[in-house]
Amino acid sequence: MRSKIQKRLRSMIVIFIFMMATTVLGNTTKNLNDAKKQQQKLQENLKQTQQELKNNEVKQQAMSNEIKALDQEISKVENKIEQLEQSVKETEEEIAQKEAELAIAEEKEVKQYETLKKRIKYMYEKGQVGYLEVLFQSENLTDFLSRLEYIKKIMNYDQNVLTQMQEIREDIVLQKANIQEKKEQLVSLKKETLAQRNAMEEKKKRKGAELATVRVDAEKQKKQLEELEGSIKQVGDEIKRLTALSNRVYGGGKLEWPLPGRSRISSGYGYRTDPISGKKNTFHSGIDIPAPTGTKVIAAGDGTVLQSRYIGGYGYTVIIDHGKDNGKTLSTLYAHNSKLLKKEGQTVKRGEGIALAGSTGYSTGPHVHFEVRLNGNHTNPIPYVKSQ
Repeated sequence: MRSKIQKRLRSMIVIFIFMMATTVLGNTTKNLNDAKKQQQKLQENLKQTQQELKNNEVKQQAMSNEIKALDQEISKVENKIEQLEQSVKETEEEIAQKEAELAIAEEKEVKQYETLKKRIKYMYEKGQVGYLEVLFQSENLTDFLSRLEYIKKIMNYDQNVLTQMQEIREDIVLQKANIQEKKEQLVSLKKETLAQRNAMEEKKKRKGAELATVRVDAEKQKKQLEELEGSIKQVGDEIKRLTALSNRVYGGGKLEWPLPGRSRISSGYGYRTDPISGKKNTFHSGIDIPAPTGTKVIAAGDGTVLQSRYIGGYGYTVIIDHGKDNGKTLSTLYAHNSKLLKKEGQTVKRGEGIALAGSTGYSTGPHVHFEVRLNGNHTNPIPYVKSQ
């Protein structure tokens, strides 16, 4: 949409400039109406571009808010990752502690088992005599029963210690396994959280790129607005000028001769043989007045400079609007100049210098090509100018 508007803007401006350049000698009222239509189109484009810029700014704000929300979510996730890393570290410390406890328990179990093995070995070597001797050395039945109970306690103790040591070892192994599982869960959760954070970072990156593009578009739209506003001002100025011209009334009387003191006409108005191409019956739209390069060319009457520029075969040309004469727009044209002394839009007085004669454009030598036009149509200048 933006590129279409820009193309449309450029096309309209080019068309407008071309229109003003090619129809400047035409009917002032028509030019004024065309300028007003052009102004309306430009204002419509301005309004549309302003709305697009407003929509763009709303979009920028929404995207900025979304990026801000993503930053907050990313911050929360990073805090969660830090907590998980701390939990993993604490869990690893717990595992290390349980491994140390397991090593101690296994060492005690081994020592207890070695003690029991020695006792069993001793009993095997003695063939149970050791316990029997202890029993038979009893002095009475009470002593015998006491010794028997003592031996049972020793044997039960050994069994209980071994059982207890096994239970402790198995409990530590189970605790270690549970902690290890907890660690794996934490690591897995951390991995998922990292993936979540990376996804958010990627989304934020994409949104940032989109926001940058939208901001670039906004800058282009602002520049386009400036161009439109400048074009509207130019067209507005042209409307003011054309309005003034449409209201101007020619003061009357004959026009001044454009080259005072130079009365010779080298080529008159009407059909002739083209001096350059040699083509016969070509129409000459004005009169040619020879003059050395640099000779001052004067305004034939009061008016406003419509054109002061290089125009194709005319070379450096000045066109002056003198207002309306009997309802028709009267204008004069001075071509093939070597230098222009006035700018477009300036007001000139009768007899004021507007250019220096020359031989620019489609010319065979230094002279002034002079035209008189009514509503943009050339006419024989002679009846309209004072004779020399």
